[in-house]
Amino acid sequence: MNAKLSKVNQSIEKTIQIVEVMARGKGPMRLQDVAKKCGMPASTVMRMLNTLQVYGYVNQDPCTQHYSLSLRFARLGCLVTKIMTCIIALEHMTDNEIVTASAYAASQPKVHLGVREGQQFYLRDILFSLMLESHNDSAVMVAEEIAGSVEAFVKMMNEKAEELGLTKTHFVTPNGLDGEDEGGVHATTAMELAKIMKYCIMDSPEKEMFLDITGTKEYHFRDLKGTSSYA
Repeated sequence: MNAKLSKVNQSIEKTIQIVEVMARGKGPMRLQDVAKKCGMPASTVMRMLNTLQVYGYVNQDPCTQHYSLSLRFARLGCLVTKIMTCIIALEHMTDNEIVTASAYAASQPKVHLGVREGQQFYLRDILFSLMLESHNDSAVMVAEEIAGSVEAFVKMMNEKAEELGLTKTHFVTPNGLDGEDEGGVHATTAMELAKIMKYCIMDSPEKEMFLDITGTKEYHFRDLKGTSSYA
């Protein structure tokens, strides 16, 4: 594991590694076996497994304490949803593109950047807000700028999922807030979660920019008028 990676990138790499190790296993695995095959401390693997378990990607047998990948659909957490939102934006945005906050974006619940309707920003700055702080209003701003509406952007997200061969993933929102539409609930599986993450850091034509954003530890920017600053 690259020690210079940010916490976000380390989390992505560790998640991919743990899921792939468990997928190659021949059934439920002990914590110590997962840790050994991943080359990680057991405490680190336990922390990651507990997070995956919260979202339903991993099951733990209460009797044996062994872990296994869930075969069910699980909630699409905020992180992986915003990862998809970010990579789609990077693959479609233009240099120095400007985004304007709508009333809907400004109404998003915490965690949020706290934008006001009509405020303008460089889209690239908003992507840092999206990935480093997981701001819900930033996700909506990105969606509306790239596709014209949240609904149209979600369609792009599901088209990207189909392009990646993900048959058990369905997006409903660009920020990871729970939702449901005619296509189903906002959900994925452990293996498809890993595939999304792997695409972003290894296969996307914009992987370098994605890693640059998620690898940044601190970022400061202002709105276009220069009247408000954010960190």
